[in-house]
Amino acid sequence: MTPISVYDPLRSEMIRDPYPTYARMLEETPIHWHAGMEAWVVVRHADCVRVLREHETFARDPRRNGEKIPEFRQNVQMMDPPEQTPLRRLLVSAMRSQDRKKLFDDAVAFLRDTLTARRPGEPFDWMSDVAATP
Repeated sequence: MTPISVYDPLRSEMIRDPYPTYARMLEETPIHWHAGMEAWVVVRHADCVRVLREHETFARDPRRNGEKIPEFRQNVQMMDPPEQTPLRRLLVSAMRSQDRKKLFDDAVAFLRDTLTARRPGEPFDWMSDVAATP
């Protein structure tokens, strides 16, 4: 059994069946520092919601912890409100203006073509055949 300390969300075993590892993490270490990813791993839903909502307590912006980063590396995911708020509004507005019907129709056509091109009994992997397709 893989130790939680070497948890790698991109390993083939995790992609194939992540649930046993997630169950162990929930039981053994629902919040822990992962040295390999240089990040905290937070597993429980309530804890994740708290981390995402309480920006006064939990910093996304590494500069709040004294880390120096070049300005060009700064992005909306690494910012805390209120600095993040105008950029987030701009992104949400841009997403709302997209033609969602066309996006939906394109996705349906892609899935239909992908699934109907398969022969009965042919192996199919959702992650590599659909999710990872550009």
